[in-house]
Amino acid sequence: CRASLGPDAPLPALAAPRPSPARGRTYLREHSCLLFPPPRGARPLAVVKFLGGAFIGAAPEATYGYLLELLAQEGFLVVCVPYNVTFDHAAAAREVFERFHGCYDALRASGLPEAGLGALDIAGLPLYSVGHSNGALLQLLVGSYFSEKIPKVRLVFSFFF
Repeated sequence: CRASLGPDAPLPALAAPRPSPARGRTYLREHSCLLFPPPRGARPLAVVKFLGGAFIGAAPEATYGYLLELLAQEGFLVVCVPYNVTFDHAAAAREVFERFHGCYDALRASGLPEAGLGALDIAGLPLYSVGHSNGALLQLLVGSYFSEKIPKVRLVFSFFF
């Protein structure tokens, strides 16, 4: 492919154009979680629970904002759970579980009117867990410690830089 475009062809020409996330788009706060809703008027495809890495995850809207916006633009309702970094991983997992489920229960009960989503738009959606580094560890611990209290896990995805 590159040869047919010439040796100096820019790489973006090789891929289909993708919409870029809206700059300055605000996220919403709910029960100490940050929410990145899909575009207004779009029913979410799924809920994505996101946990960032240990120290850069303390401000996920700044460090992971671009990724979270891309996920939202693709139609996912992203629930980002900030957490306190500690070596007591059991306590951190409990904190994540409680924060996420406080937010998730409120979403399923009341929807997200600020984003044009009702409770029925959110009820029954698949739940995906995405984590980076320490966030991936905590996703797995939450799934292990609270397996009887969480919906059936469909996917746990971890990535490292």
